[in-house]
Amino acid sequence: MATICRDYKLLFIMVPGTGCSSVGQVLIEKFGGEFIPKEHLYKNNKKILGRKHNKLRDLVQFNLISRFEIAIYLKFGTVRNPFDSFATQYARNISDKWIEKEMSWKSEDILFNSKEQKQLFVEKLRAKLQERKEKLLNIGFETWLEQRIYAYLKKDTLSSPLLKPLKSFIYSENYVPSIYSPLLRGVDKVMRFEHLEEDFNKILKEGGIIQHNEWVIIPHTNPTKDKKPYQEYYTKKARKLVEKNFARELAVFDYKF
Repeated sequence: MATICRDYKLLFIMVPGTGCSSVGQVLIEKFGGEFIPKEHLYKNNKKILGRKHNKLRDLVQFNLISRFEIAIYLKFGTVRNPFDSFATQYARNISDKWIEKEMSWKSEDILFNSKEQKQLFVEKLRAKLQERKEKLLNIGFETWLEQRIYAYLKKDTLSSPLLKPLKSFIYSENYVPSIYSPLLRGVDKVMRFEHLEEDFNKILKEGGIIQHNEWVIIPHTNPTKDKKPYQEYYTKKARKLVEKNFARELAVFDYKF
């Protein structure tokens, strides 16, 4: 899903765990925005494109927006401090409340032939997510983080030969981290989760959407409950893992531990 405001030529790319639901809600309520796609896209009873967290190329590929529109729209999204982002991911994976939410979302990804089929799917998924939770509790945050970062690096390197020489990326105002935020490739502006309301209003004012004396409030929706301050999750080794592998992300967005 992305949120599009056709009257204002805005396209918001929704990156998970960065306050995207809150921003999307504001764009819909105040600026006539709408989700694209409005519903999951299915083929052979399986989801091929979700309502949320899609890349620009996905939107073009499935004819949800044209290349011409992409060129003239102001495209933006959100990033989050990698230290905080990883802690949030871990906290969600070991939270029973979040597991219930995840089950609800995933059950929407499939078109079921009967209530019994859906119930069986939900039961198997609950067992799988609970097993994941127990595993993560057993191995702890540090080991999970090491595995997670390795998965990020491996996936990003294999996804495109253009991404292998990471050192060749050039610093710029609109630099988007290659590993941390692959959903944001091609956007024009990046907001920081930690300054979400401030950065959002700056974009609206620069785009002439609101006046300089106006201010749009962003509500805090979909918080991660039971999450501790992210610093409490980190050992010295875990902190060095992020500092080493996300040095550029930390530098470009001025993120610190």
